[in-house]
Amino acid sequence: MRSKAKPGAFSITLLESNDAEDSQQIRQEAIQLAVEMRRMPGMISMMGITNGNRRLTITAWEHAEDMDALVKSTTHESAMAQAFRKHGLSQAVHVSSWVPIHQGTMWLRCGECGTMVDSNKLQVCSDCGARLRESTAYW
Repeated sequence: MRSKAKPGAFSITLLESNDAEDSQQIRQEAIQLAVEMRRMPGMISMMGITNGNRRLTITAWEHAEDMDALVKSTTHESAMAQAFRKHGLSQAVHVSSWVPIHQGTMWLRCGECGTMVDSNKLQVCSDCGARLRESTAYW
């Protein structure tokens, strides 16, 4: 089950592979890393996007410091070594970390009357008094 914590930081990695064969190897490394990341403290969830030979990975973390475990991971180090070695798997690499400056409310629709309710402030609907469902994951 993924965490329902509100993200406090995001890591974004872009890898542009040389060809379909390299793209497949990058995919396998990403899967291996994703499995490892699930056990890292503070990791909320990860999303992978593929567009042609470009792979973008966005990972949500509870706190910016939680991303340190990813950088120290031997799987991550190995993947980066493959990307950066001479004539390696990637023709472009970009890694970044982001901290939100604003996060809006998680609004939930009341199952009884259909009103949208601020789930950060209320456990019951302000219009009809019905108990709100459990909050959805932010990421």
